[in-house]
Amino acid sequence: MDEFKQKLALAAAMLPTGEAKIKWEELRKISTIEELDHSVTRILPSVHRNLKDSLTGNDLLKLRGSSKHTWAKN
Repeated sequence: MDEFKQKLALAAAMLPTGEAKIKWEELRKISTIEELDHSVTRILPSVHRNLKDSLTGNDLLKLRGSSKHTWAKN
């Protein structure tokens, strides 16, 4: 299951916005952001960069937080 989540997150990070949003929504149907393991959460800053203009609410805030955390850590 984690490999499937990784593939969905990677697709959300790499595909064009419309397709990426569909993959993100698929991932969110099977898992909350808090439940994702490190192999998926490390992809979230890239998901944020790809979807920041098409997401709203808690998902956008959590992805932005993940992105800022990674930026500060690096």
